[in-house]
Amino acid sequence: RYAGLTAGIKLATRVHRDLPPSARKKTLEEAVALGASVLVIPGEGEPLLYPGWRELVALACALGMTSVLFTNAVELDAAAARFALDHDVSIIVSLDSFRPETYARLAGRADVFDRVRRNLAALRGVYRPAVERRDGTIVTRLGLNTVVCLPNLGEAVEIKDWCGEEVLFIANTPVYEGRARKHWRELAGMPDGEPNPALAETAKRLSETGGPTSARPDGKCAYLYNGLTVDSDGEVLICPDARASRGLIGNIADSSLAELHGRVKRLIAKASVPCIVRSPALYARLLASLGKK
Repeated sequence: RYAGLTAGIKLATRVHRDLPPSARKKTLEEAVALGASVLVIPGEGEPLLYPGWRELVALACALGMTSVLFTNAVELDAAAARFALDHDVSIIVSLDSFRPETYARLAGRADVFDRVRRNLAALRGVYRPAVERRDGTIVTRLGLNTVVCLPNLGEAVEIKDWCGEEVLFIANTPVYEGRARKHWRELAGMPDGEPNPALAETAKRLSETGGPTSARPDGKCAYLYNGLTVDSDGEVLICPDARASRGLIGNIADSSLAELHGRVKRLIAKASVPCIVRSPALYARLLASLGKK
């Protein structure tokens, strides 16, 4: 099981009140009691900008949990990488292009490209000793997540080749949330919210998970079907990408984790799709059932 506790990032468009350390500790302890063994920190923004990320993964480690940290690698220098490895953290880097122009176009900034490449090299060096080979299977603590879209479609294979054996390559497709809503035709070349079958086919063919970062062997999202997502202020979401469900399910300040987990499970009890946010009609029905206007 997964306990998705997002790092508290303050965005220009939305500022959340972070949980105090005592509440984070209580939440993780409750999650472990419910059977959670993995803390996923997808972040709303960049988790490494949150000053308490080290304390958070150290706490998870002390409770016997493995952490999975998503990052854009801008702040991920060698020291941060070593701390992460020492505290049982697997790292997934979100990177959509190795070409400066395309990187700037998709990331929205050009000034950090060289820094990201340096940090990736350092990260690979720090984590290389952790790569294991078990009966012909390579076990790695590193992943690289690429959102396959029209601007980077021609280099998806090139990015996968860079990963080699040491870095798990994960290919995603755009989700109609956040900034993607304004740029959907540029990213997917389709009417608003409609998926592009060609992009989906390419991502499925190239991804070493067979789908997104959270794909189970049956293709369904483990964050949704096996976990619980708790935002930085204690609000529970359907899943990390389901931002529209904020404020509709409950907060850990008012209900136990077990109660909130039950609410989400009842909500998705009849769902069978791999990903809720990539199933617009079902997502809309679930939000409506929660009272979303």
